[in-house]
Amino acid sequence: MSIEPLKTDNAQKDYPKPSYTADILLFSMFNHDTGDYRKLPEKKLSIALCKRHQDPERGKWGLPGGFLNPDRDDTILDTAKRELSNDIGLSDIYLKELRTWSKFDRDPRGRVISSSFLAITSSDLLFDDHYENPRDYEEVKWFEIVIKKINSKLEKKTDEEIIYSEDYSVNLKSENKTIYNVVRKTTSKHIALTNYEYETIESTEIAFDHVQMILDAFLFLKKNIEGSEIAFNFLPKLFTLTE
Repeated sequence: MSIEPLKTDNAQKDYPKPSYTADILLFSMFNHDTGDYRKLPEKKLSIALCKRHQDPERGKWGLPGGFLNPDRDDTILDTAKRELSNDIGLSDIYLKELRTWSKFDRDPRGRVISSSFLAITSSDLLFDDHYENPRDYEEVKWFEIVIKKINSKLEKKTDEEIIYSEDYSVNLKSENKTIYNVVRKTTSKHIALTNYEYETIESTEIAFDHVQMILDAFLFLKKNIEGSEIAFNFLPKLFTLTE
């Protein structure tokens, strides 16, 4: 079923038209040598980040992604698939929409709404450290993720509502660089409704609100990886029982 467009002179100017983007959180697992030949390599969760070579946020690291093309993309999922292929060279991998990000000041270019997508692939399909042919970025690089809760606080408690905040350190490590970030997650529970909000407390090298998206995706993985099919997407086509 298709919807006929409005046939009025004002159809194209009477309604606000914010931009819409897809941001992709591409995760994989890489082996880390423990230095002990008697032990198997440790698996380290890593995320692909792109170094921006254009304003805004030139020189900062951000998530792969891009703007919905109204002439090419039927859905924002189509945008995510297209950008994943263009930016990283991957297709036909696990891809799940996680959350909508719509705060008015999240992008200096104007009102930009984004859908974040969780993407997972096995390391045997990937570049080792750099993707050598990024189209829209200076470089694409893998960063190991180390996230820890460093503080929690009860903000409000009544018979009908409870609000509490949790601060997380979100550290991103490559071979010769560590990016330190702190993000606050505030949870509001009102009767049967639960809402989550994120705030960047400290971040100097990650573009826009992308470090908030990284924490949100990490917490989703932590909560849902056991007992679901998600974990199998990290494995190569041929894997051992130990893996």
